[in-house]
Amino acid sequence: MHGGDARPDKGVAIRGLFAEVDDENHWRRALIRTATDSGKMEALVVVANLAKPDQALYEIAHLPGNDNIPGAVITLSPYVPLTKFDVSKDAKEDVFQRIAPQVVNDLTALLSANPAAISE
Repeated sequence: MHGGDARPDKGVAIRGLFAEVDDENHWRRALIRTATDSGKMEALVVVANLAKPDQALYEIAHLPGNDNIPGAVITLSPYVPLTKFDVSKDAKEDVFQRIAPQVVNDLTALLSANPAAISE
């Protein structure tokens, strides 16, 4: 697809998010270079059926002082197929170029095993 193209009515959308787990075992949107930075994050990848209504990958957790900002505590959706990849926060482009074929292979295997996963 190209910028400005309308979203198709069928097929799959592959989306992602960079997140990290904090000291209290909460998922948070990843922040780069903080005082408590572990140097690690997760590249979370989700596949959604375009024929179905949009399903959010995550929601901002309803906690006091938890605003919709980078580093906010999040709750991942249990309704979307999800995989994760451990990534260093200073990873170079080649790391992501190695992840992309893994995502495609995993999606191909999912659809081969369950073709109804993207049926209307």
